[in-house]
Amino acid sequence: METTAEQRSVVVAGAGPAGLTCAIYLARAGFRTTVCTNEEATVSALATTSAIENYPGFPHGVDPVALLGLMAEQAESCGAEFRTEGVSGIDAAARTATLTDGSSLRADAFVVAVGAEPVPFSCPGSDLVGIHTCAVCDGSLYAGQEVAVIGGGDTAFGDALYLSGVCSSVTMLVRRDVARVSNEAVIRRVREKENVRILWKTVVSSIGHEPGGSISLELNGGPDSLEVDGLFACVGVRPRAVPVAGDPSGVVWLCGDCRPSATRQVSCAVGDAARTALEVISAIR
Repeated sequence: METTAEQRSVVVAGAGPAGLTCAIYLARAGFRTTVCTNEEATVSALATTSAIENYPGFPHGVDPVALLGLMAEQAESCGAEFRTEGVSGIDAAARTATLTDGSSLRADAFVVAVGAEPVPFSCPGSDLVGIHTCAVCDGSLYAGQEVAVIGGGDTAFGDALYLSGVCSSVTMLVRRDVARVSNEAVIRRVREKENVRILWKTVVSSIGHEPGGSISLELNGGPDSLEVDGLFACVGVRPRAVPVAGDPSGVVWLCGDCRPSATRQVSCAVGDAARTALEVISAIR
């Protein structure tokens, strides 16, 4: 039986800071705006962060989940509708989005704001163990145990700081001799933790694991090996994507962290979303 697509003016894929900001602007401009998101496909990286300390207006930091909740509440109060299905594909010529439950939505424009996802870590033996990418999500699994964090960027240092309050010891494995972070305060706080050590110029060359036993890391640089109970990898992120059929010009806009050159800061995502929403309003009004 043929499914009749529901008519909407703008469909926003993703409910992170970028998607919600777009929804606020579009709904306030009088467009029928539907935000489509499912946790598995479009969860904001913001929701996996323990705290945000550089977002304007919060001198003492802000809980990321609370901030997302306020953004969603504002978008809804402006008239945006929410669907709990994600967008699995867009047909630009037909101006139709297919949702993850098989239904469809017609619209005049589509904003793709599905964020970014962690780059998987790979080396010989990495397929033998469960390598985690979110300390906030999975750190409690290793309460009182020893863990390692691979990476030397903002996410790695943030995860190490979080894990230091949960685990008995945290070892950071950084392949360079310097950190690549935008917030020096995080490095200072990590260094102050007695149960955190940083191994600079250290690379995991292979991983071994016996069922029910600890994880054995063979290292290049630093010690030759390391035994841990859990392993977290923060080696970068890559844009998520929604497949688009047909010419997207004037129909589909990318917004926020799913842009290939995104800065991946909350304030940048919000600013990009405001600019994108104004472009959409100008194009389809």
